[in-house]
Amino acid sequence: MKILTLTQVIASPVIPALSLEKAATRLLKKEGSGKGRVDIILVGNALLHRLNRRFRKKDAPTDVLSFNFDLPDFLGEIYISLPRVRQQAKTYDCSFSEELWRLTVHGLFHLLGYDHGIAMQRKEADYLLKGF
Repeated sequence: MKILTLTQVIASPVIPALSLEKAATRLLKKEGSGKGRVDIILVGNALLHRLNRRFRKKDAPTDVLSFNFDLPDFLGEIYISLPRVRQQAKTYDCSFSEELWRLTVHGLFHLLGYDHGIAMQRKEADYLLKGF
């Protein structure tokens, strides 16, 4: 069973989809104990802003949102803003792919039950150092 689906809703530079899917699948297999499939949806700023306002009651743009469904075969969805990926890659002086991976890892750990804090930061750091 495929445990990760990547969907691109807006036009963007070439997404390293296969590499991203493989790396995210490895993370889920190692950390997720077979909790189910994850959908990653790559979107624009406007949609992520609307989702942030509706579900988090924050009327502000954001870079990544995770929605945990915690169903037997479906862990949840991660929405990532591709314009924010481009912008933040420049700000953090990293590649587009590295920033996309950072946000993917962040979203995956939220789906796996982690909240912002030291434990999550340590887990993220392990995977960010490895890259994809």
